[in-house]
Amino acid sequence: MSSQIPKQLLLIFSFLDFLQEKEIRNSLQNHLLCKYHDKKTDNGNSAAIFFCLIQVIQILLTDCLERIHGKITMINNYAKIAFRNILKYKAYSAINISGLAIGMAAFILILLFVRNEVGYDKFHSNLDQLYRIITVADNNGQELQMAITPSPLAASLKDKYPEIINAVSYVYRYNDVIEYKNKLYTNHTTGFSDPSFWDMFSFPVLKGNTDAINNAYSIMISDRMAVQIFGTEDPIGKTILYCNEYDMTVTGVFMVPDNSNLQFDIFASKQFYGTLGNVDLETWGNYTYMSYLQLHKGSDINKLSNAILNHMGEASSNSNKIILQPYSEMYLHSHYQYDHIDKGDSGLINTMIIVAIVILAMAAINFINLSTARSEKRIKEVGLRKVVGAYRRQLISQFLCEAVSVSFIALAISMILISIVLPHFNNLTAKKLILFQHGDISIFLILIFTALLTGLLAGSYPAIYLSSFNPAKILKGTITRTPKAGNLRKIFVITQFAASIILIISTLVINKQVDFIKTRDPGYKKDNLLYFRMNDSIKTQYTAIKHQLLQNPEIQNVSQCYYLPNWHGPSVNLREWEGKTDDKEIMLYYLSADFDYISTMGMTINQGRDFSETFTSDTQSNIIVNMEAVRQLGMEDPVGKNVNISGSDLRIIGVVNNFNIENIRNKINPFAIFIQPSQARYALLRIKSDNINHLLDDIKESVAEFEGDFPVDIRFMDDMLDSMYRLEMTSVKIVCSFSILAIIISCLGLFGLTAFIAEKRTKEIGIRKTLGASASSIIILLSRQFALLMVVASLIAYPAAYYLSAAWLQNYAFKTRISIDLFIIAGLATIGITVVTVVFQSMKAAYANPLKALRIE
Repeated sequence: MSSQIPKQLLLIFSFLDFLQEKEIRNSLQNHLLCKYHDKKTDNGNSAAIFFCLIQVIQILLTDCLERIHGKITMINNYAKIAFRNILKYKAYSAINISGLAIGMAAFILILLFVRNEVGYDKFHSNLDQLYRIITVADNNGQELQMAITPSPLAASLKDKYPEIINAVSYVYRYNDVIEYKNKLYTNHTTGFSDPSFWDMFSFPVLKGNTDAINNAYSIMISDRMAVQIFGTEDPIGKTILYCNEYDMTVTGVFMVPDNSNLQFDIFASKQFYGTLGNVDLETWGNYTYMSYLQLHKGSDINKLSNAILNHMGEASSNSNKIILQPYSEMYLHSHYQYDHIDKGDSGLINTMIIVAIVILAMAAINFINLSTARSEKRIKEVGLRKVVGAYRRQLISQFLCEAVSVSFIALAISMILISIVLPHFNNLTAKKLILFQHGDISIFLILIFTALLTGLLAGSYPAIYLSSFNPAKILKGTITRTPKAGNLRKIFVITQFAASIILIISTLVINKQVDFIKTRDPGYKKDNLLYFRMNDSIKTQYTAIKHQLLQNPEIQNVSQCYYLPNWHGPSVNLREWEGKTDDKEIMLYYLSADFDYISTMGMTINQGRDFSETFTSDTQSNIIVNMEAVRQLGMEDPVGKNVNISGSDLRIIGVVNNFNIENIRNKINPFAIFIQPSQARYALLRIKSDNINHLLDDIKESVAEFEGDFPVDIRFMDDMLDSMYRLEMTSVKIVCSFSILAIIISCLGLFGLTAFIAEKRTKEIGIRKTLGASASSIIILLSRQFALLMVVASLIAYPAAYYLSAAWLQNYAFKTRISIDLFIIAGLATIGITVVTVVFQSMKAAYANPLKALRIE
């Protein structure tokens, strides 16, 4: 018969294969063949084939709609059953939903934080082409990697190498005084750079243009500064007084996004920087500037690095090496000296990701534990469904639908939790995180995916497990125990215990390191030490102001210096010194100060003497070095010996104990102090008063007698040092907060599991109590299995926690010790949490009326 049917019609019939029932499919084909022959007789072959095609399409559409309707009906039925089970088992549902809600809320908060951190500088349109030049110097046989270069380097590279599209050098200054309409502004950062800066970086220019890079007496300001200085006025074309001396015209207003490495409020040309600081911009010996390159795509980075190295050797006759660091890695992977950016921490990001996964996994484990524990209550339901014809895949779909329903309910609750917690989380992390950004649906899709994935992962094992029971055995009542599920629950409980212990120990180690940072002696007395930034007028009248301040009996010492101990300061490549026996070089950092600097800072003279005004040579050719400089110079008796710095012979008159400059992540470097008050930018005051507020007012009044218009911003040195360790303090707060959440989730699961076990053994407990068992023996009976699981978890967690903590502490040159007391505290904390959680439920069962227990069936 098929030989008489056109090939076109056979092809059309093949679409009917989508129909599941073979008998219906054959019947439809016979019906269409009859219709085909009728149509062929009346209207020809083409019309008959077309008619059959329309009929097949109609049949398939009808079948498809019926299937969709069936699926919707099935899903609706599953959803109804899911919500009925949720309402039927209210306590377990509440534990599951609350655990998942807390876990998902924590996961989403961490996701927002991580997304913000890894999203730094993504707004630059050519980010993948931007690089920073890192200088690698030989410091007494060790590599010293610095994020600074000479000023002329960038411009000279642009002219020589065709791979480079743009090259700029960048330098910055803090808190230069700005005056407009007799109002002074100081709390800002000014960036100075080359003409290619705005071509290279994609900072939005909101008003005006970038003429500031071509005119030494023009500046651009940020939108924040524009509002602060000019309010609602249009700032373009306005003139402000910079550093009490220079009239600067505002040519543009820009915006610096929060997630930018470079943060500056004012922008001016590098030529103006040279004028402002009387700096020679063409010298190759001054390592103060950051150099950035924009390369053509596909450029050979290693080849260009070697070329730059040779170029620097020819230009400056030094032996420093070069690294090209991708600009995209600066925020999370900047471990270089002289970094000018507010760095993130890739280690914190990795830790947060692990914590997020652990928290979500704990919530899923709670769901699996409680679902499998309750499985015996649903065995008969599974058996009856199978007897009446339910396929295993249908049962799996039902249980997965229940899990996903619970997950989406938890997601809705987690959104409420996030809206409450997010402002506090922003305060904790000093970020401006937003859950839903305008025009960005990615986070919405991530939330849906997270809820769906969590539901599927949490419900997959219970669904597969429950649907695997044999209906015959179920109805005969031969399935009474589920040893595999019991073993899995034990593994999951051990996992939760171990994760909790690791989080507790890690939090304790981080907290101990932060305490170590706060309490460690930095080599000077940071308490009762104040500082404020000086303008040029105060510097000119410094001697008179100092005399006035010292009249106050609550002020012990007054000094001035170039920079504070939160920055390494400038350095020089020291090649020559007295007694040198080899060809090594060291990187010597230096600070210009006045005669009272060491006494005001509270440093200790180890050898020799302090600076003194009675020695005129102290202002010309004498220096004081630290112990590390003496060690690296190889001097046994350094006092009286000379070192050659930039062609000048300077004599060592004293040695101070080592002191920390910048973060204690970095080791102590060779350091020198010399007298040069003209370079000072900060005034230092050591006080002894308990009435701080009154003393601060006295200091401001004393300064105002000489410079009344300058807003003196007096700050405490220990506050400045605390801000320097913001990253560490934020880390301990974040990890501690989420560790507590993880432990709460673990306790919720343990609470529910203990309640179920107590309920399951209700009759046994009633019989034991009837036969004379005491309440304490019942509590021990219900608690001992968890005690054993906790011991196993501790044996797993302790080595892992030690390894992770030791790896984290490797980031610090000075670090605390991982002592055994931390492990004891973590163990006791875990025992306490377990006892409170388990014993509470055990006591309820132990003190229940045994008559009620015996009547339970």
